[in-house]
Amino acid sequence: MKKILLALIGLVACTTIDAKVVKITLKDKTMKVYTSSQLSAIDFSDNGTVTITSYDGNVLMKDAEVDDVNITEEEAITEIKEMTMEFNPMLVVALGNGEELSSIDDTEPISTRAAHQINFVYPSIDPYGEPVTLSGAIWVPDNIWNAEDDSEGIVLFNHFTTISNNMLPSNGAAYLESWFLANPLKPDYIVVESDFYGLGVTERFPLAYQQGDINGHASVDALLAARRILGKLSIKTGILNFNVGYSGGGFDALATQRVRDMEFPHNYDVCFDKTFAGGSSSDLKICYEDVVRIGTFGFSSAAPILFTATNETQKLGLDYYDVFQEHIADKIDEWILSKKYSPFELSAMIGKDKKIKDILTAPYLDLESAESKFMQDVYEKLSLNNGWEANPSQRVYIYHSRKDDMVPVQSGRALIKHFKDYGYEPSIIPGATNLQTNFVMPVGHMAGVVPWFVQTLAAIKAWPTMYYEGELNETYKFLAEQTKTDPIAILRYFDSIGFDCRGMIKQLLALNPNLSAEDIDEATLEAELGAICQQQLDITYDELCEMMEDSGIDIRTFIIELVRYIDENPSQDIFKADIRTLRSSNDKVNPVEENENLLYDWLEANGVK
Repeated sequence: MKKILLALIGLVACTTIDAKVVKITLKDKTMKVYTSSQLSAIDFSDNGTVTITSYDGNVLMKDAEVDDVNITEEEAITEIKEMTMEFNPMLVVALGNGEELSSIDDTEPISTRAAHQINFVYPSIDPYGEPVTLSGAIWVPDNIWNAEDDSEGIVLFNHFTTISNNMLPSNGAAYLESWFLANPLKPDYIVVESDFYGLGVTERFPLAYQQGDINGHASVDALLAARRILGKLSIKTGILNFNVGYSGGGFDALATQRVRDMEFPHNYDVCFDKTFAGGSSSDLKICYEDVVRIGTFGFSSAAPILFTATNETQKLGLDYYDVFQEHIADKIDEWILSKKYSPFELSAMIGKDKKIKDILTAPYLDLESAESKFMQDVYEKLSLNNGWEANPSQRVYIYHSRKDDMVPVQSGRALIKHFKDYGYEPSIIPGATNLQTNFVMPVGHMAGVVPWFVQTLAAIKAWPTMYYEGELNETYKFLAEQTKTDPIAILRYFDSIGFDCRGMIKQLLALNPNLSAEDIDEATLEAELGAICQQQLDITYDELCEMMEDSGIDIRTFIIELVRYIDENPSQDIFKADIRTLRSSNDKVNPVEENENLLYDWLEANGVK
């Protein structure tokens, strides 16, 4: 062993180790795992003991007697621990309100689930294309860990805006992640997640928050490494692959899909059954311009975090006193670069009611200034639709509330046009096309998390029922095909199983009952619907048209069909049977049990609003 150690001295003693995993086995057979970004030097003494120093000068191990030192570029497990996952929607609500984590921990979970957390490190690349070692976490439900049940698949989760190591996956901070594991439906999926560059074992480096593809690479590489690790542990990963994220995580989920399309087009392990992205700032230039024009936004820490991450990662060399108002510039080191606070805590310290003029200096508030034009160019290059050759063989769900008070909804809409250019067909109907969209929720950013999550969970839970080895279940296929030719088909179906869609539509739109389809023209539509949209939907007629277009429906055709539908005889409906009686008997997957409720039903039945 001494001979091997001596052979390593010339390579690693008193040097920085780049993009490596260092596994040190001590004499008592315990193992320590470090990464290149954590270490400054490894010193071997003449008697074979080892002293390890971290990048910040701390001695991690001094004169330790070791049995083996292994330096590799492979992924490695750093810790496995048993834990209890909690389904607690109040966590996200409390976080959005800027409450401290100590008070959030006192809230009562709705349900729990035992799981194993695997912390791991793995090879990836940094923002400049150089090798780097990143960290992440894998959550495996205990029934899968104990081989009682097989996993249905993997949920690759991209965490929301995080600037503090206290809120990292590898530190067990699972908020939305736990919703996919511990909710009452308990889907049998494994969750995989990266800490991302600039956090975890790469804490010493700048955050790569919304810096183009970099977190997409981190997620793809985490997924590939997690598959290898789970294989070594003899844990089956299932056949389904979902890519999920909301807010900052929505940006990263789309970046992950982009990396997959551009760099892994034929790799099955990163071929997603569906990508779910909610509230994403996919077009950073539009976000910057809209926030400046509107003047207000619901998350005061967003601008300092994004500007700082961009300046540091892109090495722009901006003086923070030129960019930020003095009271913000004074605190950049303490508030952001220190990585001590959550974005919610930071917003509370800045002040939740602050306007953009209270944060940025005048040159960056003038969209025609040289300083602002420079940043617009930078953000345009970092925007996800810049150079993305989207692959329409992949399925994508883009959710964005039209009342988003943090990320302008136009950012999401800009991506729709881009997807259309590459052959995607938008539809609000799940499964009808390769691009599902929803821009109609009238709530703020944090409030939008709950409906996005429920829709995402419902789709993931129903996926084995909807698809058989990539083939759409005939019942769902029939329904999806009907929606393409008849926009009201989905309403007819709901009517057939007991929902009074006609009554709801009449009440919502307050259409003239004497109005016939033949009477409808563009002028009539605008006159009849303009006031109704404003009074009952709190949107303009133009916004209604825009949302319908986003969903692949021509407004005039839809309204004509809607009027005809309201006047129809219910006995003429094409859907009469409960969809459960139409379900295929194909036994390639186990369909959802007949008596199993979806999440909303379960919550209502248990008195939870």
